[in-house]
Amino acid sequence: GMVVRASRRPATHRRTAMARRNRETPRPKPSEPRFARMWLEGLEARIAPAITTTLLGQPAQPWTFQGPAPVQTGFGGNVPYSGTGNTVDYVVGASNAVAIHPTNPDIAFSASVNGGLWKTTNFFAANPTWRSFDANVTVPAAHVYQSDQLRSLSFRSLVIDPVDPNTIYAGVKNTSSFSLTGTSAGQIFRSRDAGNTWSTLKRPDAAGLAFDYADEANRLRVVRQAGTTGDYGVLFAASRTGLHRFGQDATGATGWSEHPVPGPAANAPFLDLVAVPRVGGGTHLYAAVAVSQSGATPIGNPIYTVAVYRGDVTATGVTWDASAMAVHFNAVQVLLAARDGATAATAGGEPAYSLAYGPDGKLAEIRASRFDGTTGSSVTVTMPTDQPNPGGQVLFNHAAAAVYPADATKLFVGGDVGPLSRLDINLATGASTSVKIDREGTLTNSQPHPDTRGLAFVPVVGGGYDLIAANDGGVFRLSKPLTTGPTVPLADKGDWKSAAGVGFGSAEVVTASWDPITGTVVAGLQDNGPVFQKSPGNTTWSALAVNRPGDGFSTPDRYVGGDGAQSAVDETGQFNGTPASIRYQFSNNFYFAYRTAFRADGSQIDLQTGSIPSTGTGPSFATQLMFAKDGNSSIGAGLSDWDRGFTGFDGNILMALNGALNAPANPTTLQYSQATGTLTTRRPKMLFGREG
Repeated sequence: GMVVRASRRPATHRRTAMARRNRETPRPKPSEPRFARMWLEGLEARIAPAITTTLLGQPAQPWTFQGPAPVQTGFGGNVPYSGTGNTVDYVVGASNAVAIHPTNPDIAFSASVNGGLWKTTNFFAANPTWRSFDANVTVPAAHVYQSDQLRSLSFRSLVIDPVDPNTIYAGVKNTSSFSLTGTSAGQIFRSRDAGNTWSTLKRPDAAGLAFDYADEANRLRVVRQAGTTGDYGVLFAASRTGLHRFGQDATGATGWSEHPVPGPAANAPFLDLVAVPRVGGGTHLYAAVAVSQSGATPIGNPIYTVAVYRGDVTATGVTWDASAMAVHFNAVQVLLAARDGATAATAGGEPAYSLAYGPDGKLAEIRASRFDGTTGSSVTVTMPTDQPNPGGQVLFNHAAAAVYPADATKLFVGGDVGPLSRLDINLATGASTSVKIDREGTLTNSQPHPDTRGLAFVPVVGGGYDLIAANDGGVFRLSKPLTTGPTVPLADKGDWKSAAGVGFGSAEVVTASWDPITGTVVAGLQDNGPVFQKSPGNTTWSALAVNRPGDGFSTPDRYVGGDGAQSAVDETGQFNGTPASIRYQFSNNFYFAYRTAFRADGSQIDLQTGSIPSTGTGPSFATQLMFAKDGNSSIGAGLSDWDRGFTGFDGNILMALNGALNAPANPTTLQYSQATGTLTTRRPKMLFGREG
């Protein structure tokens, strides 16, 4: 998902990266989402290859990391460029989960969607420093790797062993918004040295095989278990073929075992799993199990009847209750939330919340299940008035919930494009009130990137907790989540801040193009729009900005969000007789098209068109292009209509730009600058092709 390049690439040779079909990516199983379109090539590993290369007879050159890590003033919830540094201005690639060290909250780990595993040791810094591996660590043995060399960089779940925080587990699964593209083969990886090196957990069979593709982990949990030689952590992995346990058995040997719930088939899918402290000691597991399939959505996603079971963790496994505590009908997904690792039980039983999402992908029902040590019960929770709306993308993991660590009645819910909400719940009746905790509910009208994938909490100095949101823009942190809201005094309002600081290179790069005039790279990022490198070798990039009249915002300079798609560079431009590059970048595939121009020194040429003038004053601004078809002059009319196979978010259209070859020798005027001078080019031609 990163961009790397070899140095000294000749200025006369243009490289444009395009998506290709992947013949190695497995086709979706019957229980996976299906789409009526091509599957694309899985993202290549974002590591710098451990090779050197020779370009056109030049001396061999090493690969160097180019970024983006991070993108400044990215999507950030449509917050305008502040010019004051990192507030919510930085974004990186999508993150599915964040795990906080149990005794040192400055240490945090992130599991990214297609960018591997990342660690920071200064999480509360203004700009945390992240790394994916430690160059000073010696890899000790075969089959042990640093995270960049793992078989997959597509991670879904991440958990730290509470007994030994140096032990970390990470599970892979394809959840990218780019058509579920990824490199998942179902592995579960373990680190025994705080994330420096990793190895694959093997099945206890003769072949020693890792988890196969059918066993992608939906959720990992580690619980504390008492043993004859002291406490130890036991791993539970919820997958599409059941619940798998990794830990000691009755003889003290370590290995895998299976623990299905009673009633359904032994390999019934476990959609989610939480661990809850048991009244009087010990641990309960709550599991959301798809006990039967009741139908399918129009695109083939299974519709389940999902039961929530409770079980007691024992020395050798789990003892499940004979019957379910709650049942959800017509659900495509059910998520669970509880005070994972809480030390005190709530009167009447510590609750575990189950959130069911219907065939339309929207949150449909919430239930709270409790066990008071003798009997179990569940209650239906009133739906939030500011309901997070997964927008049909819950199967891309765009939904999350978490319970405040110090108060089991506070449930936080995030979704696809709707607001984040805090629910204050009466556990006796299920009645709840909901409060928005972004935009107008915050101190400075801030909000994180949309598309929430995971929620967690981190303790802060002085008491209390901050809320962490893992989403399609990386990792964001909200202060004062328990009091933030639209109607509270300013002193009680918190604010969102990006935690995507230095070196966090998890972006999903869909396409990248080399600009030989400026010596920089332009690219399209999944979830975070078209972007460009600020200067040669600079790993901090900038998002494209454009003035879009009528976009509903009063500020003229809006940073282009959405899904960055194709990009290309025409290096034949001339500005007052000196070389200039003309860049073409698309967002949301072909729904929006933009053109920018730069001098060789990296300064931007202020373009102006007769249709949509660019009057921006930010670090970048662009003119918006129109592709008219059959007299339709609306923006993007031609190509966006062509690309309506998946509501404008398709990714299987390829683009090439011919700016110099076979073009007229005499340049023609393209645009005038708003100041002085003319910009000319050799009439570039664009070529588009669609697979399938």
